[in-house]
Order: sequence, then structure tokens, then C-alpha cells
Amino acid sequence: MVEPEDEVARPQAELGDPQYSPCCTGSGNKFILDDVDLAAGSDGNVYLLHGASCPLIYVISPDGDVVRKLRIDPEDPDLKANRVKFYAGRLAIGFGGAGSVTKSLIKVIDLKGNPAADYEVSVSAGDKYPVLACYGSEGFTLIPRGADTKLHLLEAMLP
Repeated sequence: MVEPEDEVARPQAELGDPQYSPCCTGSGNKFILDDVDLAAGSDGNVYLLHGASCPLIYVISPDGDVVRKLRIDPEDPDLKANRVKFYAGRLAIGFGGAGSVTKSLIKVIDLKGNPAADYEVSVSAGDKYPVLACYGSEGFTLIPRGADTKLHLLEAMLP
């Protein structure tokens, strides 16, 4: 199976990614490893997020076929999709920033890609790069990450 997005990855794979990781020099894995996450839905499908330049969720059937693709626009070029979590027939897609961006956006959609809600989570300057860790009945749990950040959980309760 070849998807049109594979053509974006092909030149990167042919050039290799020597600057990406010493363990994977020349492997061309940056496109594959960069902001990829997945969630299993109650419908039997797997939702594979590739959050690189243009966030895309591949809906993959139990047989391994791509059933559909969902494009998720954060409407902010400084935010990149980095996580997808499933709960109660919906997907939560976590977006985070780079550098000094200390906010996180969570877009909730149904399994067809229709928007349900958006949540912006602002955190203190010391809690850089908040990443969506869990999505459940009470809200979201995020983990701030960064070289100078102590690992702890942040909870955002649903209204």
C-alpha cells in the first residue's frame, strides 16, 4: 500500500537523517519518528497520528487498510500535533509548541473527523511543552516536558 504522503517521506529517507540521532544515522527515520502516536478506537480501527508539517490521522481498519484520513488544523502555525487519545467515541488530538511556547491545544473530534470542542491549556513558564497523556471522563492529563522540567502531571478538567 502506498499513500500520497509517502512521497514526502521518500526524499528524506533517501538522504538519510544523520543529524537526527546517532543511533539511526542515514536511516531516514526522522519523518517516521517525528510526532507519531496512535490510539485504538472502540470501532476496531486504529488511529495513527502523523503530526509533522500537516497533521494527519490515518484511520486503519483491523485488516490494515487505510479507511480514511483526517486532517486536523490547529489554526496556529506554532503548534504541532504530537498525541492522539481515544475516549467514548471521540479522539483528542494534542498540539504543543516549540521554543518558548507554553500552551497546549487539545482538539476533540468524533471518529469521522467532525469537530466537537477545542481546549487551550496554558501553563506556567517552567512547564514547557505540555503533552497530552490521557483523555477520560473528567478531562485531560498532560505531562510537561523539557530538559529543565521536573516530570509531573497537569490535569485539565472538563467544564
